[in-house]
Amino acid sequence: MGSHILFVGKSDPILDPIWPRLESKGMRITLAASQRSAIELARENLPDLVIVDGTTSRSAGRLCRSLRRASPHSALLLLTDENGFVEDVPCEMQMRKPFTARKLTARIGEILEQHAPKLLQVGDLILDPATRVVQGPRGKQKLRPKECDLLMALMERAGETVSREELMKKIWDTQYLGDTRTLEVHVCWLRKKIEVDPKHPRYVRTVRGKGYRLDVDS
Repeated sequence: MGSHILFVGKSDPILDPIWPRLESKGMRITLAASQRSAIELARENLPDLVIVDGTTSRSAGRLCRSLRRASPHSALLLLTDENGFVEDVPCEMQMRKPFTARKLTARIGEILEQHAPKLLQVGDLILDPATRVVQGPRGKQKLRPKECDLLMALMERAGETVSREELMKKIWDTQYLGDTRTLEVHVCWLRKKIEVDPKHPRYVRTVRGKGYRLDVDS
């Protein structure tokens, strides 16, 4: 299946002819005219690339941050006006209008190549962050967004104890530890999807008083 691109913006005489060309190359194009629909589509479809036309939005930076939260593993390309670079925007690349269709197509190809999905593997656990599908003893399982983020955080530090503080900060963007039940619930959900016996986990181990560890010798 080809790459999936989500475009956020209004109809444009330069951009409109590009989408059929990309579709002819096997790519899937989704158009979103509003910010709300863009965020919903990003969260539901997890596109490989999101292109935001910042020239039609007064809050391009805020929109990009919302899109990044909705689909953390999507690449972001921001189109700007003649003023050029926009500061404090979480995106892989910015392009200033006007530009040719050929130049935009080339940049899209570069971003998709650089941002190609990479599988994570620890032991017999294999995670595709782009699709949120994990392969393990229970076969292929679809993870919720936070479950995927949690498993990624543990896989990236496999064999090490990751503190509750670090997980709360990384996944929920908070340092508040007055109630860690949200983390504990997500650990429970994750275990049900990857453990043969969730009550006696092989993979996600609790390190009492500290946090959690993904065992590499499973």
